[in-house]
Amino acid sequence: MLYNESDLGEATVMKKLILYFVIAVILLVVGLWFTIQSLQIDVVEEDLPQSIYAENNDIQALIQTRLASIFVFSASNEYSLVEEIINYVILDSIRENINSSYDPLGDCETTECNYVLKDEDYYIDYIWANMNDDDVLEVHVGVGSNSITEFHTIVHLFIDVDIKVIRTAIVFTVEDVYINNLHLSPFFIRKMLNAMDTDAIESQITTGTIDFDELSYEIDFELIP
Repeated sequence: MLYNESDLGEATVMKKLILYFVIAVILLVVGLWFTIQSLQIDVVEEDLPQSIYAENNDIQALIQTRLASIFVFSASNEYSLVEEIINYVILDSIRENINSSYDPLGDCETTECNYVLKDEDYYIDYIWANMNDDDVLEVHVGVGSNSITEFHTIVHLFIDVDIKVIRTAIVFTVEDVYINNLHLSPFFIRKMLNAMDTDAIESQITTGTIDFDELSYEIDFELIP
């Protein structure tokens, strides 16, 4: 069979298009793989608030005691107390509204003990907070998935802490969000919030109020309950 020059030219163009497509797919897969690898990180259990998980007393009472230390007794270690308060709020909210069996540092080996929540597609295994050297609160959320490939990373929220003495309130405002070392833009954060059931999230917090429009959270202390 004879081919004219036009047919040969079209075949050559088609081969080049297929080649470019294959190269693009390979680059996309490789880029995606490197992106996933750059986000991979595991939680170091030594970083978790050991004393918080070991606490057996009433958590709400402990929160109020820490707030009293800040606003009534003017404790000098106010930021350390803020760190404790947030970790207590996190643990109390998990156990009261999400998973009453959550105890990641205990001897229990069940799914309920080791995960905040877990379904077929993803899981959350840890949520904790620490105050850094600049008095910025860092809240960390360990998330992962075993559905397609084994993957785990940590979402980091960097939060400004404003202790309002006259109002006897603490206001926390999210300033930055990272997935491991990847910085998320405010636009992307807003898109994620729009896709979430924010009312359901707010209802699961046992202490304080959340303002998703301002990306803020407030705890108030009543001197006279």
